[in-house]
Amino acid sequence: MILNIIPKKGEYTDCKQHLLITVAEWWNRRYELLFIKSCSLNFNSKNSDLRLIGERLETSRFNAYNYFEEYHGVKIIISDITEETNIINMIITNIRNNHPVVVSLNSFWTPWNTFAYKKIKANHYCLVIGINERDKILYCLDPTYSMEILELPFTDFINGCTKSYAYFEKMDPLQPDIIKIFGEVNQTLKKVNTPAIEEFALEVGESFDFKREIIDFPRLSDAPININLVKIIFGHQYLSKGLDYLGSINPNILRDMKKIRSELNDITIRWKLVHNIISKEYMLFQKSREIPTIARISPMIRDLGEREAYFKSNFESFYQKLICI
Repeated sequence: MILNIIPKKGEYTDCKQHLLITVAEWWNRRYELLFIKSCSLNFNSKNSDLRLIGERLETSRFNAYNYFEEYHGVKIIISDITEETNIINMIITNIRNNHPVVVSLNSFWTPWNTFAYKKIKANHYCLVIGINERDKILYCLDPTYSMEILELPFTDFINGCTKSYAYFEKMDPLQPDIIKIFGEVNQTLKKVNTPAIEEFALEVGESFDFKREIIDFPRLSDAPININLVKIIFGHQYLSKGLDYLGSINPNILRDMKKIRSELNDITIRWKLVHNIISKEYMLFQKSREIPTIARISPMIRDLGEREAYFKSNFESFYQKLICI
């Protein structure tokens, strides 16, 4: 008993978000508004408890489940796993009803994650799409590691699934409330602390230690500076995609948004360039073992702070004009 679902991956999305996209596309539903409120950025220069520059970046991956349900027609029901939860029976019931199930699965008990299996504990998610009761196997999708159907033994599942599960219901989507969405996005953008970006740029230029910030971690993907830069790009990327989606619904809005969309796309590209420089220097280090310096990205980040401030101001102006129409 396996649901015919093809795994999908987003851009800069995490393990749970891959699964939300997978279910949305399986049901031929859009999902852009689900991530539209993730564009926030701060830098805590005052917190001496955090020794790394990368740790002091404050970023967001916000899943707007209310938008997912109301405007894309995908309702997600999240439940905690308790001692009374018969999780296997719950999965069987949902699969029989043609509903896949997202489960929290600690990486320590994720057999296809060869880096962490029975070695490293970390939060992770996979999508259960089928079950073999005779052989005691769950069939899962996990686009973070594979685009194939993966087998999860009941024993690993029971040991590793300890927090929550979620299932989906298909709803009739509503027409997006464009003014409401723009208003809430405008509030989210106020969390982009542009003076703090200047402080971030200054510290990168003066005291970024490539070894402590990156090399001392098992993988580049584990380094806080990499994690947070990816989240910054994700937030900007899906704000852009969300605006494009709203523009596809209202062509007049699309035309009027031309300036802010252009500014946002430019900012996104520049954050990607900052991230790419760090990634490239890390790859060069793997070959040469010479520790590089990335002080040259400091003026790039400072420039991004100015562009972020300009974009926020123009977005606010656009929103004010929108509510006056």
